[in-house]
Amino acid sequence: MMQKPTQTAGGDRPTTAPRKRATAAPPPQTSAGKGVEPGGSGARPAPAPRRRAAQPVVKREVDHSLADRLLPLSAVMEIAGLGKTMIYRKMREGTFPKCCKPGGAATRWSEREVVAWKEAVMAARS
Repeated sequence: MMQKPTQTAGGDRPTTAPRKRATAAPPPQTSAGKGVEPGGSGARPAPAPRRRAAQPVVKREVDHSLADRLLPLSAVMEIAGLGKTMIYRKMREGTFPKCCKPGGAATRWSEREVVAWKEAVMAARS
């Protein structure tokens, strides 16, 4: 006579012991508990030296009436009262001051030239 496997209360499957999951071994620890000893394989790099705090910026009194500042497009648009497209169109026509490229993608205009252009336009209307 053949024996039947034991059945659980909830179903037709035979009772078996649960499987154990394999776990990874933890990494080797030093006496300080900080990971692998220096010089071994997988040693952590030395921490970067700390930087000193930046020195505070000292603001100087500057007489802007004498300086010729380089203005971004937004400031030129405000002074000239023109939009970006019109400014570049007038530059091509030669009726607006040319821009300069101080570096990278930056585009700037001489404040003196833009103000002089505005004064000439205002003088021409009378």
